[in-house]
Amino acid sequence: WWNERFSLSFTQACVLAVVSLYSDFIVNEVDTEGNVVHLTSLDAPPEACQEGETKISDQLNKNYASEIEKFRSLACKIDVDQLEAFINQITSGSEEDISPIVLSPDSDKSHRTAMHNFFKENLRFLVTDTVDGPDSSSKCIRVRLNSGNKNKGRNSNKRKRGDRPYDSRGSSHWPAHLGNFLRFHLFKENKDTQEALGLIGKMLGIQPRSFGFAGTKDKRSVSTQRVTVFKQHASRLAALNDRLIGIKVGDFCYVKDDLLLGQLLGNRFTIVLRGVVADPEDIIQASAESLGRHGFINYFGLQRFGSGSIPTHHIGATLLRGEWKAAASTILDPREGDILYFHFIFHSFWKINIISKAREYYKQTGDIDGTLKQLPRHLVAERAMLQCLKKSPGNYLQALKAIPRTLRMMYVHSYQSYLWNHAASVRVQKYGSSEVVLGDLVYSKGDDAEKTEVVPPEHEDNSLEDAYDCGELDEISGKDLPLEKINLVKGHVNMVVVFNVLKNFHIFGGSLESHISYVIPISGYALDISVITASDISTGNYNIEDVVLPMPGSRIIYPMNEVADVYHDMAKKDGISLTESVHNIKYIFVIETISDSLEFSITSMTGSYRRVFQKPIDFRWYGLLFLSFS
Repeated sequence: WWNERFSLSFTQACVLAVVSLYSDFIVNEVDTEGNVVHLTSLDAPPEACQEGETKISDQLNKNYASEIEKFRSLACKIDVDQLEAFINQITSGSEEDISPIVLSPDSDKSHRTAMHNFFKENLRFLVTDTVDGPDSSSKCIRVRLNSGNKNKGRNSNKRKRGDRPYDSRGSSHWPAHLGNFLRFHLFKENKDTQEALGLIGKMLGIQPRSFGFAGTKDKRSVSTQRVTVFKQHASRLAALNDRLIGIKVGDFCYVKDDLLLGQLLGNRFTIVLRGVVADPEDIIQASAESLGRHGFINYFGLQRFGSGSIPTHHIGATLLRGEWKAAASTILDPREGDILYFHFIFHSFWKINIISKAREYYKQTGDIDGTLKQLPRHLVAERAMLQCLKKSPGNYLQALKAIPRTLRMMYVHSYQSYLWNHAASVRVQKYGSSEVVLGDLVYSKGDDAEKTEVVPPEHEDNSLEDAYDCGELDEISGKDLPLEKINLVKGHVNMVVVFNVLKNFHIFGGSLESHISYVIPISGYALDISVITASDISTGNYNIEDVVLPMPGSRIIYPMNEVADVYHDMAKKDGISLTESVHNIKYIFVIETISDSLEFSITSMTGSYRRVFQKPIDFRWYGLLFLSFS
């Protein structure tokens, strides 16, 4: 199915191969502030730098009399006095017991927008949102202290009962003045994120659950990203650099909060395309310029589906059907494409496939202890399942549940992505890539100025309404609004085009009449999703860049055209329902947290939206002459 994808850029006669070297694909994470992440220092800092406290203290060490005067032109005296008292309370040094304030009811949306903008521009240590007023028809602005905990959705702090969030060994005497987390930049070559962190965790003697990151990066790449680890000193990690191969860590800083999936604006890519043949040379230039001008179809990449012989979406489909034993066997059984390890024996390097050997041993003997001794520690899912099966033989459901939640849900998210990719291809195949058509889904325009969150009068933010759904975090990210509403662009691209000096040139590397609108709550935000009507087309309110497609879930709608059939037809073919659970595993609600007996159902996930067409930011390309492929 991967070969059925469509391209917007290489529209003329070009022959290309995939990126042939992992070093041809360089990925640098872009954080929520828009900073491109690089590894600049390997040294542990001489003194602890606690990011959140430093930033807030810098902001509070000043007099805000001028800002208060500006606020008088926007607000009534009661609100001015309330804000002034609130700021005085904060600057007095007591941050622990500071409660939010709620300003007077305001029915004028444009005025509320002006108020939000005032705080963003003048009082950045405060954050605002819109809440229900004393009665259902009124709205108020809530003002609270920015704790530095950016992009925490309403479910981000929920943990499952009995599932300790971090490995706390050795942290009982952690210095009180440091943040609970050490943030560092992880540089890796030809390793996926989980594998790299598994190796680091093994050297530190801690479990993988102690690490947090905003997103996984491709294995076949040179990538740099942010990572947090629970209560570890920078000096310990810095000392690992001499022992790590293909991995470096640095740029250490202590912070108060860990990183969660989705807490990034995107990635910057530097790509070398090899093996593209085009004659004349003008075709190469036209294709590259088209990519910068028109963008590309926003497919999920091979990273989502794995590079092994068993794609992760196949495992996801098995889980969604409730076939626990089959899913467990698929994860544990021997497969092609496992990593080869090199051992120096008798003055020679020998290839030994340790992983395949361990898998084969377990399949033939069922000896869990013997398998665990052979299985590399970075295979987190397999080891977790085997340890559980040792305690509860035959309980495959419990064994699957033993896999860390973020990892086990990636299988289901992969199947969602599989459906989305097919839907995107059909959208382009049937309707093209230049215009919106009847029934397309778009984010409603005109509502970007204000974020509305409905909370109870006592302003309780904690809710047991939903379980944590990291599937949506890949699409919804950014500081204050979902990424799709901030910029909708997830990548900055540099493309290096390398030319052959021979005869050919090569690129090296590679009928609805009324307005229909739905308010879809995702991650605490109310996103307006509209269905394109004949009126929208005639007025030109939307263009092709506004079109989105859903990731299947319980809180999304499907396009009102033939693209919707793709989701249901493909799911039905795989024996999966998008509207009801095919097994009887449901969420179990408890008083303080949510324990999910198993979340392997499309209906238990909220779903999300992803833009179909993307334009890269800061796109540049250039050509190089080459004489060989080396």
